[in-house]
Amino acid sequence: MGMNLGRHLESFKGRVPSLLVGAIAEFYLETIKPVFQEYALPQGRLQGRGRTVNPAAIHPTALLT
Repeated sequence: MGMNLGRHLESFKGRVPSLLVGAIAEFYLETIKPVFQEYALPQGRLQGRGRTVNPAAIHPTALLT
């Protein structure tokens, strides 16, 4: 890696966005049912990392309409 540092950095830079896209897609698909179909967040039943999500603690947020 030390001999071809520039090439390795370019390869890594190209890889990171593709990993993030996969993580974002997986997260999105996991949240569709509980958030949009079961309304778990406003009912106080949404779990994240084994804990109940408190909507009042989510701030500051922006609204995209």
